[in-house]
Amino acid sequence: MAADNYYDSVGQVLAYVLSSSDKIKAQGARSEGLNFYIQRDGISLELFCPPNRRYFSLIYDHRISDFLKFKYEEETQILRGHIERYNIDENRLRDENLNDIVAYHRINDISNEDINDTFQNVQSFAIHSDCRIRDLKIRDPRENKDDEIWDGIQIQGLLYPFEDEFGPRGYERTAQEVISVAKQVEDSIKRLDILEEVGY
Repeated sequence: MAADNYYDSVGQVLAYVLSSSDKIKAQGARSEGLNFYIQRDGISLELFCPPNRRYFSLIYDHRISDFLKFKYEEETQILRGHIERYNIDENRLRDENLNDIVAYHRINDISNEDINDTFQNVQSFAIHSDCRIRDLKIRDPRENKDDEIWDGIQIQGLLYPFEDEFGPRGYERTAQEVISVAKQVEDSIKRLDILEEVGY
């Protein structure tokens, strides 16, 4: 694809973002293509624009680790309780990634049954939309291992800016679908015991 065509398409989609009153908060630095962080109704989305595909993606990530780390910053007694629960070495209290380590331990306690139930619920939400759903993973921050554990759900809606009929309505429909499924995902995930326990 010609570079001019690609950048014109990115600009066109960004114009649709702004015309829908969504806010562009930042531009990212993905190596595979341009990406932008968008805010709509208090929900953060990523617009990912790879130059080697016929579609762009509007992405919502719901990571359990992000919520736990936020709670650890906000309420240190929750962090302290989890440090004691997992017998984390007191010498690690000065680690820059202490919150990552503690969140990883807590997430690792989620049963496979709970993970499967949550994913099945989420899949049922997406049946009536064109969204793609996938698991998010997290690695142990203390180890250089390939082992990963489940860390939430990603919802992805596709935009087709290279098709003649694509316009503001196409962007709006996709954004609404992603946010609708995202809200249902949030409701489903917050029922997990580890999140109810910290007051999700």
